[in-house]
Amino acid sequence: MSQEHLDHLFDLDGRVAVVVGADETGGRELSCGLGRLGAVVVVAGESMHHGHRTVELIRAFGGEAGFFGVDATSVDSLELLIDYSLGEHGRVDVVVMVSKHLLDKSGLAELQWQVRLVEQMTRRQENEVSFVAICRHEVPWASFDAAFAELVNSVGGDSRLWINAVVFADTTAANIQGLVSSTIHLAAANTSHVQGSVIWLG
Repeated sequence: MSQEHLDHLFDLDGRVAVVVGADETGGRELSCGLGRLGAVVVVAGESMHHGHRTVELIRAFGGEAGFFGVDATSVDSLELLIDYSLGEHGRVDVVVMVSKHLLDKSGLAELQWQVRLVEQMTRRQENEVSFVAICRHEVPWASFDAAFAELVNSVGGDSRLWINAVVFADTTAANIQGLVSSTIHLAAANTSHVQGSVIWLG
């Protein structure tokens, strides 16, 4: 498969992607991958040093990116990020949350209000938003699948928010590559036919 075909298949030109946790596992690689495919990337995280380094990498190959400091565990902080992203770019198409927590009950509860917050954002704009949660799993598949289904159902059928998750087991090079490619696929795909899907790595 040629690079030209892949670039066309996963074309994100003109879309705005917000990556929360861009200084976490896979976050830098993911941000750069989105930038290479044409997305304007809002690099969000706690570490100013790592965040600005990611922005520099994206700009080095001609991509457009900026850094915004955020605490993903704070509603107020994420609301400021949303206000900034909409104010700066006029729209948001993709939101990626890279969780630094293990996928336990507290992590799922945090993900629930993050989804609700992003869902509110969709009501402030015309376009649909793809929400991708990146989580490291420590729970059985059946438990996660049930919790994820509950999360998707809580949003409602009239929402323009399409919820996806990429769950990974370890941080090997192959898994990180799969993490990045899977997330880009979910970000670029026309997801209007499905409101929730999970990609399970390892």
